[in-house]
Amino acid sequence: ASPLLRACSLGTRWGRLLASQAVKRAPWNVRPLLGVPELPNLKGWALFAQAHAALWTLEGKGEDRDAALRLLRAVAERRVETPWGWGYPHPWQDWGFYLAADAPNRVVTAFVLEAFLEAGRRLGTDEFLPAARRAAAFLVDAPRTLPRGEGVHALTYVPRSDNDWAVVDVSALSAAALAELSVASGEPSWREKAGPLMKFVLSVQTPEGAWFYADPPSASAIRHDNYHTGFITDATFRYAEGAPDADARRAGERGLDFYRDRLFEPDGAPRFQSHRPWPRDIH
Repeated sequence: ASPLLRACSLGTRWGRLLASQAVKRAPWNVRPLLGVPELPNLKGWALFAQAHAALWTLEGKGEDRDAALRLLRAVAERRVETPWGWGYPHPWQDWGFYLAADAPNRVVTAFVLEAFLEAGRRLGTDEFLPAARRAAAFLVDAPRTLPRGEGVHALTYVPRSDNDWAVVDVSALSAAALAELSVASGEPSWREKAGPLMKFVLSVQTPEGAWFYADPPSASAIRHDNYHTGFITDATFRYAEGAPDADARRAGERGLDFYRDRLFEPDGAPRFQSHRPWPRDIH
């Protein structure tokens, strides 16, 4: 989102990747110097809505209930209509694709869907159920999907992608959100759509309980990293509860063992990947 970096990177894939990595890995916060504006991260808003709803459940303070509703309504209003979903507020160069600002992707949309469901359940409202259904339709209906065998398929990160490889956590997050929607709505069709996605996730778990970032693993330089492993592990447990599915729960338990044992230092600091600690990532 920096006008200076947009000019310097000259609109090239490698230029954008280099600029993003340089800013992320800088030992100081150089964003103000580069004119990076403050923008609303809707995935962050969804997570904070869940946090406020959890606090409301624990402490019963009306201010938390009001904050959760305010955030959820603000997220719902900022949806992109075509295709229906949510994205990041800045142009984004990933290793395999480029997205314009606010272009919907399946990860942000899955987190928003989860927030609609969990916060709505804690707050005792079905106000966000129609939006949750629309978000779920985006996850499963927007092109494209990648077949991975009989009754098994993966989702691409973005609806229109030329990649033949999959980011594993995309399918895990989507499967969990769809299973939870099935419970919240009483509509088993969502669980049926989630099943092939979770089968894919379970099929690519390694013998030691880990997941590579991508399938096939050679498609990405990232191996077993911290926060994507956290996403997938959490998603398998949420799916197992919504489905229910004993295989997914066992996979989640194995993933949790790997996450605890291999992705944190003895003092609790997060390792970036299981084979290297740096750069630290607070996500």
